[in-house]
Amino acid sequence: GCVPIRKIDRLHTVLKKMIDKMQKSDIISKAAVICIISFDQFADCFIEFTDVTRIRPSSITNLEVGKDSTNSSKGIKMSLDRIDRLVAMNSDAGNDRFVPVFVFMSDGVPTDGEEADRAREMVRQRSENGKLNVIPISICGDASGERWLRGLSADSKVYRMDNERDFTTVFDGITEEIKKTTLVIAVDEN
Repeated sequence: GCVPIRKIDRLHTVLKKMIDKMQKSDIISKAAVICIISFDQFADCFIEFTDVTRIRPSSITNLEVGKDSTNSSKGIKMSLDRIDRLVAMNSDAGNDRFVPVFVFMSDGVPTDGEEADRAREMVRQRSENGKLNVIPISICGDASGERWLRGLSADSKVYRMDNERDFTTVFDGITEEIKKTTLVIAVDEN
């Protein structure tokens, strides 16, 4: 089960470790640009696309998210908008095989109902078409939240982050997906 610490602290820990490990990875540090979007009642771009080596892991502590609202559709739409711009830039530069990685972290069920389901369907279609690698991560989530997350990707896989031990498994899965691509992380925290 989940250690009873604030979920925002768990999120900070996971993101800091993830960025730190990405910076130490030969493949990822050279190839990945990263964008971090948070969402609660609103969506907010915490870090615009930047080279992963330029992010200070300690800055993640400044990531604050409101309570009681998980507006997944806003987070997903803002993420897809940024992904589309990045894909277009890569295409203009002659890289038509570029497939971004979308890491979606959440601790529960979206509070925006049908809007969230429609946004999830947009992500799933891209996943099924091979246009987006999707990595849903449940941070101390419950069964219904995980069921919702399963609908994001073609393979219906969800990574669980309930404790420190889970981090290595999750990070290894992400590393496999990334190889030579880009990362967008959307985070939700109650």
